[in-house]
Amino acid sequence: MNLAAACNNDGHAKLARHEWDGALADFNRAIELNPQLAAAYCNRASAYYNKGDYDRALQDFNRAIALDPNYSTVFNGRGYVLLEQGDWSGALADFNRALGPYPHDAAAYNGRGNARQNLGDADRALADFSRAIELNPSYAAAYNGRGNVKWTKGDLKGALADFSKAIALNPKFAPACTNRGHIRRIQGDVDGALANFNRAIECNPKFAPAYNGRGSIKWTRGDTSGALADFNTAVELDSKLASASFNRASVFYDKRDYGRAIQDYNRAIECNPKFAPAYNGRGSAKWAKGDVSGALGDFDTAIELDSKLALAYCNRAGVYYNQRDYDHAVHDYDRAIALDPTHAASYYGRAAVCFVKGDYTRALADVKTCQKLGGQVDPAFLAQLMQPPSKAKKEEKSVISNQ
Repeated sequence: MNLAAACNNDGHAKLARHEWDGALADFNRAIELNPQLAAAYCNRASAYYNKGDYDRALQDFNRAIALDPNYSTVFNGRGYVLLEQGDWSGALADFNRALGPYPHDAAAYNGRGNARQNLGDADRALADFSRAIELNPSYAAAYNGRGNVKWTKGDLKGALADFSKAIALNPKFAPACTNRGHIRRIQGDVDGALANFNRAIECNPKFAPAYNGRGSIKWTRGDTSGALADFNTAVELDSKLASASFNRASVFYDKRDYGRAIQDYNRAIECNPKFAPAYNGRGSAKWAKGDVSGALGDFDTAIELDSKLALAYCNRAGVYYNQRDYDHAVHDYDRAIALDPTHAASYYGRAAVCFVKGDYTRALADVKTCQKLGGQVDPAFLAQLMQPPSKAKKEEKSVISNQ
């Protein structure tokens, strides 16, 4: 065996022991001795990938492919790099290429499942994760991936089972702990959710989504400072985690620090230009600062991106109301209520519009619904509605934006 191959083998052994820096040194030496050794570039790319240096990993995988276009293993590795970089279509193509000569590669099915899920192809993603599990029943990441798909399809019980299986296979698997925390929260088990987020952080103190999830729990419990600290940590660990910037922005909004809220909403939108709730939140902050046209533009964008986002319709209706465009206002309130019949603020806003338009019966009905849902009603407004129509005065009521 020549010296370059020996260095490559030594590096490969260190990869298996998770000794990334030592492995890199060996692969560097192998490439120095033999710049045409495709395997050394592939392995060095794997070391860079595990260190989170995706740009260098991509360069080395590309170099390995240039040296040996039939080196199928490289396509699998490059596919995972492209997943990290958000190139779902490129990743899908690479995993397909990897599966050609190796149709029993569980890692390639798992990767392709992730690519398909991000491309919105939930059914085929589910099939890929299930196939990965068939090939490797101990594949924790595949259970986690399948759990994510089941979650998006509304199968919370199935998602919880898969996340729990992933954790049983790998008790230190932070993503599965975090995902199980989210399911617990959706199911109303807040303590269970918090326990899972804490466990994820113990497993991986640098896993930003776990801090983001824990911050959300603290926020709902009224621990604003604790929530803000967790959101800060999440953003510091992963500046591209749009949901963390969004959550921190929402905290600033509640604190009436609208300028900082807008900065974080901007960051969330930069990370994910299709994040409809971030546009809705930014619109609310702009509205609070008096930028009505900017707010209306953001609510429009939020609705274009997600036509089922009830809050955006409610907020846009509020802008229309303030502009005395009552027909458009009532239309948007109607839409908001159709999408979310439990949103008290939409009933209150529609009541205000109906009152100004002289439809006191409908206004009173909406106010009562608002109260039943736990919404706050201005006592003076309610008193006016309880008067005979001839004595009621058409005074505009205040309508505010909603996060």
